[in-house]
Amino acid sequence: HDIVSLAKKAASFSPELRSVGWDIAISKNGPVLMEGNDNWDMVIAQVLSGGYLTEERREILKEYGIEFPR
Repeated sequence: HDIVSLAKKAASFSPELRSVGWDIAISKNGPVLMEGNDNWDMVIAQVLSGGYLTEERREILKEYGIEFPR
């Protein structure tokens, strides 16, 4: 939950960004925010997860101006 809280807090500083890929490292003292990328590589997540971009998700993302090649 600490990781999710950290990502949500970081996102609150840039509410104009609809989608951010947060790089968070796990240290012995807990999660550490490394960086946020507004141009993150969803294609890799799609390949590795076996199907993130369902038709339903594509439509939702399209509403926010985010489209991916087929």
